[in-house]
Amino acid sequence: MSHFQISDFSFTPIALDSSRLSYSSKESAVSPTVPSLPVLTHIQLSLCGELFSYDLRNLQSINPREVIELLKTTGSERGNWMIVGASYRRKRNPRAAIAILNEMLEVMAKHAIPEQELKPVYLLLSNCETDLARLARAQGPVSSDQSADHYQKARKWLQKVYGVQGSSISQAEPTYLPDSHYHQSLLLPRKPPSPVSDLPPRPSSPSHSGKYSGVEIQSLRERLRHQNDVLANVLTSKRKLEGRYQYERDTRRRLECTIDSLKRELSDARRMENSAQEQMKHEVKMRRMSEGKWMRERELRVELGRNSRVPERSPSVPRSIASYSQ
Repeated sequence: MSHFQISDFSFTPIALDSSRLSYSSKESAVSPTVPSLPVLTHIQLSLCGELFSYDLRNLQSINPREVIELLKTTGSERGNWMIVGASYRRKRNPRAAIAILNEMLEVMAKHAIPEQELKPVYLLLSNCETDLARLARAQGPVSSDQSADHYQKARKWLQKVYGVQGSSISQAEPTYLPDSHYHQSLLLPRKPPSPVSDLPPRPSSPSHSGKYSGVEIQSLRERLRHQNDVLANVLTSKRKLEGRYQYERDTRRRLECTIDSLKRELSDARRMENSAQEQMKHEVKMRRMSEGKWMRERELRVELGRNSRVPERSPSVPRSIASYSQ
């Protein structure tokens, strides 16, 4: 039997008859056709290869942004996003549920998930917008514009599911199914519809609190405490790495400034070296010109001495020129 995977859920829209679903006290006493199932209070998350359970009973006191960052960091599947959003709605916080589901749509869009597989998200968003519209309408005629705006958004999400032609569905008053049934339907395997029987309904299953002994509860608490410690250590290591990254970035910038300064000094040194070489070449040229002039004067004196037949003492070569010629 192939079980229904949360990460690959699909949804086929089914038209519901709103006349069969209401909140009257008489019909609430009738046994539902769906068996009573316990509400999910934990979701399984994975961080750095460690599995831990996240308690959904404290969502009301937690900023939805922190929950969104946790779901992103752990790379949660679509089922966890949906369960968290539905839990916020069950706790009468539809705005937080809308924030969770909108962020989920952005994450799914990055993974190129087709819209056909996101219809349950659109339905839950429509219900949340309807909740906000009812709250705004309950505040009086002052908030009528806000109520109409929320109803318009709810209609938009419904049109994504049923199409623009299904206007009769969007105009009808939205109905609410028990959230616990919806949550558990995500985890139940698909089965063909069973024929209607005349047997009496089965008694509801006992709550989770009656299934666990004190030792198991204590063991689960210890495990949860350990996982919380691991998560705290991971967050501490993350902050340390962020600080180390900041320090290394500042160090790199200082070294880059030092390298730029050394490059400028090297360029100045090379320019001074080229200037010194040019000056030395000029001095060598001047010395050679002086030597040539001295040699011509010497030859001229020797020739004059021969013509006058007067012994003449040969002039001494300047010490600086002699040392340079050697």
